[in-house]
Amino acid sequence: MTSIDLPDLARPYLQGLTELTGETASLAVLDGAEVLFLASSAGTFRLRVDASPGLRMAAHCSALGKSLLAQLNPLDAKRRLGPEPYPASTSVSVQTWEELAPRLETARSEGYALSVGEYEVGMLACAVPVPARNGLVAAINVASTTARMTPAELLEVVVPKLKTAATAIARAQGNP
Repeated sequence: MTSIDLPDLARPYLQGLTELTGETASLAVLDGAEVLFLASSAGTFRLRVDASPGLRMAAHCSALGKSLLAQLNPLDAKRRLGPEPYPASTSVSVQTWEELAPRLETARSEGYALSVGEYEVGMLACAVPVPARNGLVAAINVASTTARMTPAELLEVVVPKLKTAATAIARAQGNP
């Protein structure tokens, strides 16, 4: 990892996101075809998403993964994912590049990625890129359950908070 201080810089902003939303907030990077969690702030609810540092998950079916992959050249992203079909975590997980590519384009153009039931039934998350030093590809997210939050609430309430936190993390690293 080229920017070892990123988790320490991000931690207070992740905690702030948890305080604002009550939900788990995380920082992750892309490692091959997987998302690697570097830091997280556990949600305040009894039923919460586990995002412990060191946890890995498939990139193609998570908000963090889509946000991270969207930061790459599409050919590089496709290469990282390897051969199709991609493993399905749930019945709505994308399994082909043809399904995933438009979602990555949307994540690039809108500045955020969503996952609703793609990684685990009943779980939803949104993620935004974090400009990092030395070419490191990073993102932060907030993850919840469909019992507490709707996709519309994620977009209206959480995405703006994530974008503000990502900008603050970038500034803390000395990025404009």
